[in-house]
Amino acid sequence: MQPRLDAQKAAPAAYQAMLALETHVRKSSRLEPSLLELVRLRASQINGCAYCIDMHTKDARAIDETEQRIYALPAWRETPYFTVRERAALAFTEAVTRLADEHVPTAAYDDVAAHFSPDEVAALLAQAVVSRSFAIKNRGRWEAFGFDAYADTRDQVYLGVAVETDQAWDAVRRTAGQVLEYDGDVIDAYFHSTCGFSTAGIEEAFAAARTRPYLRPVSDDRGGGHYYCDISPRFRWREEWDASKLRAILSRTLPTVTPLSGDGLQRITDVTVSRTTRSGRVGELRIVFERGDVRIPGPDVRSVLRPEADRMLASTAFQLTVTKANGAVTRLVAAGAGSGHAVGMCQWGAIGRARAGQDYRAILTTYFPGTKIEKIY
Repeated sequence: MQPRLDAQKAAPAAYQAMLALETHVRKSSRLEPSLLELVRLRASQINGCAYCIDMHTKDARAIDETEQRIYALPAWRETPYFTVRERAALAFTEAVTRLADEHVPTAAYDDVAAHFSPDEVAALLAQAVVSRSFAIKNRGRWEAFGFDAYADTRDQVYLGVAVETDQAWDAVRRTAGQVLEYDGDVIDAYFHSTCGFSTAGIEEAFAAARTRPYLRPVSDDRGGGHYYCDISPRFRWREEWDASKLRAILSRTLPTVTPLSGDGLQRITDVTVSRTTRSGRVGELRIVFERGDVRIPGPDVRSVLRPEADRMLASTAFQLTVTKANGAVTRLVAAGAGSGHAVGMCQWGAIGRARAGQDYRAILTTYFPGTKIEKIY
């Protein structure tokens, strides 16, 4: 399709002004990236812009937005996949995008105002202290390779200068030199996306890890049947395998943790949770075959029971539903909570606590019990 007008050439100053506004929103907004991409994608769908829909769909996938939520976005009101906060933002987005046809309802504005608060800065301050503690504690770990940290989940994910924001830098400056200590030593400051209901002890997530008194389960319950991290898009999730998909996944993943017999994977007759941890997560997964079974330790479960070959299971906090026919598993469903290893600070829980009025010191000493914030430079 040949474009009728090249806006960049026809009105370069106006085009640059629009880009500057987008840059400002990306750098200055306190909104989580996943919510911003949902808003952009929904507005593009309403406007009927194929180029923008394609661009924002790719951007959403790049930050690990789920295919399920992307496909369901046009019918978000009819699905359970979006949080209360996201639903408020989407309703407001639709009203503003259709402003030429109708006004923005007061109810839509009031709903947005109720779910978006400037108090969230406390979560950024908490993250700054945790990230600094992690970096200082692990400095020199990769010295033999000529660097201090990987920019991915092996250490801390860093996507480059382009995604840095003024708010993040302000948090770094306001907490300059501050770290978390326990008994005079900088702690191993683990953090994750979403705990789902409670954080986990470090021994639940990492097989060789020694226990630490400040890395133990901490409830995220805020009363009334709610949790501080229930604003997370990953608060609850569901994965499903049919017989062929389950067999294909396990054929690839099981040999990495346990030897299989020479005749390959036998018929799968059951999959059960054989042990739970003290925080309520899967401590051992039992996979039963026609002859014998294998037991997968909790720390390996996410990499073995994968939803897709290239995607780990969101967490080990799940329950299983098994459907069988003729003695074999035909369908397996995992209904779960949270995202990540669940050790240390829950990032979405920190945001929820900040919105509830907790300052960063209270947030940190809750997720890392017995620790103190100290200024070391």
